[in-house]
Amino acid sequence: MKNVTVKSRLLRKEATKAETLLWEKLRNSKTGFKIVRQKPFIFKFNEKSREFIADFYCKECKTIIEIDGSSHDNKTEYDQMRTEMLNVLDLEIIRFKNNQVEQNINQVIIDIISFLRERREDVAKRQERGGKEYNV
Repeated sequence: MKNVTVKSRLLRKEATKAETLLWEKLRNSKTGFKIVRQKPFIFKFNEKSREFIADFYCKECKTIIEIDGSSHDNKTEYDQMRTEMLNVLDLEIIRFKNNQVEQNINQVIIDIISFLRERREDVAKRQERGGKEYNV
């Protein structure tokens, strides 16, 4: 746990331009949702402990917001596997490319708010029906 926490703190200090731009729009509940950045997740998969640090996370909506730079170009299979593992925990992921954030931040914010509103309703409906709850 300590190692992933240290890593997430380092990532906050070394944020990309796109992450910094987006964080300025998301921080302090400016969107109406509490969102944190560089949120560490630790879970077991195939008897191994796995670590993942989400770029941004909204606990209320159980949603991860990822900003994909060029480092993700050759990691589509890994990203897909990670997405499937996180979906098992009832977490949804919304992804944007760096250039989307840098070139059209206002549209990205609109898309995020729309996604989170719909997701909040879905999460609330499942909780009302007594759906499985994970504490993440």
